[in-house]
Amino acid sequence: MSKNLKIRLLVVVSVIAACLYFALPLDKKVNLGLDLQGGMHLVMKVDTEKLDEEAKKDAVPRAIEILRNRIDQLGVAEPVIQRQGENQIIVQLPGVTDRDKAKELIGTVAQLDFSMVNEDPNLLNEALSTETNPPGYLLKQIKGKPDFILVAEKPALTGDTIANAMVDFNSAAFGEPQISFTLNGEGAKTFARLTRAHVNDRLAILLDGEVLSAPNISEPILSGRGVITGQFTVEEASLLALALRSGSLPAPMHVEEERTIGPLLGQDSIRAGVTASVFGGIAVLIFMLIYYLKAGIISDIVLLCNLVIIVGVMGALNFLLPGSKVTLTLPGIAGIILTMGMAVDANILINERIREELANGRPMHAAISSG
Repeated sequence: MSKNLKIRLLVVVSVIAACLYFALPLDKKVNLGLDLQGGMHLVMKVDTEKLDEEAKKDAVPRAIEILRNRIDQLGVAEPVIQRQGENQIIVQLPGVTDRDKAKELIGTVAQLDFSMVNEDPNLLNEALSTETNPPGYLLKQIKGKPDFILVAEKPALTGDTIANAMVDFNSAAFGEPQISFTLNGEGAKTFARLTRAHVNDRLAILLDGEVLSAPNISEPILSGRGVITGQFTVEEASLLALALRSGSLPAPMHVEEERTIGPLLGQDSIRAGVTASVFGGIAVLIFMLIYYLKAGIISDIVLLCNLVIIVGVMGALNFLLPGSKVTLTLPGIAGIILTMGMAVDANILINERIREELANGRPMHAAISSG
């Protein structure tokens, strides 16, 4: 055996071994799509009726970008987020089984506002008795408490200035979850001016129009950092922090269509796809073996190597690029079968050319080279 042939064989064996390592076990190394592993399919409608004409044009693209940021932080592999029609968005989440958590995250507008509280007791009592909002103020109830307050209709600061938000725990309240936030440069300056001018006044923190808390400003806050409390569970605080980090939606959204694809349906699809692939592959291998004999054996080995390399490369890409995983779907399985068919076609062309050359009296080495 020549040195050149030994090197080629070593390269082939190394590539096949590496591909087998990255391909097996298949269910752990290759990411499966919505049609194979189950998940959620949602059609969301962006409510743009209250927006002006300029904001309407930008509402859906902004909503898509914000949804993508939120879902990426959830760790959902290969989600589908695309526009449908004028104001609808299709969202597909492979592998997501907690529908309530997903719908809450996607549908939360996450519009955070900071508004000053009017502590005039006479004005508050009048608003409570007449159940009307005084000019420039809104009557609100604090979340989880019986207390009502009057908050300024125009917010003093909005959540657009939030640079980061994360879950923290309040040691003074028996480890109750809270959200620590950091404002950007402009937001920190505005917040410093606001708290400096309103020491000993109350500042309400509102999320989507609901008052989470209304703490007293005991001293100016110059660091651009603060906390949001509101009797959250850890899961609620995590979802809210994620929504605040990714930004608020430009308009409310509601679910128009929802389909949950169970894993059993995915298993049936996998079984049908694998069965079709196996029977089709066996038929091709038998045909090549009978029709081309020794050359057919070589072709069969090459076809199997081709399949191993395809799946191995998918597993390798998922290992090297965990943030951009390759997903195997039913159309993907069909594509692999089609690739095998094209590979067979190439083998037939090569083998037929070799037969022609041999029939013309060419030596085996020259016939193979021409083929």
